[in-house]
Amino acid sequence: MVVVNHGNCYIFELSDQEKVDVHTNPGMTALELKLLPMVDSGTKTEVQKSSLEATVVHACGHNIKHYYTVS
Repeated sequence: MVVVNHGNCYIFELSDQEKVDVHTNPGMTALELKLLPMVDSGTKTEVQKSSLEATVVHACGHNIKHYYTVS
């Protein structure tokens, strides 16, 4: 899952259960409440665009200056 903010793309790895839960309103809400604070408080590692799968780059969209994995 990705979160884009001010030219930065934050990339999160979802668990198998989260991949199922994201397709329900309560599951999406729970993910938002978990992941959005991690943009500020999580461990961020900058990665090169060239090292990412094309689907991730596409999900991030255009005008991205920095890509970060977050854990």
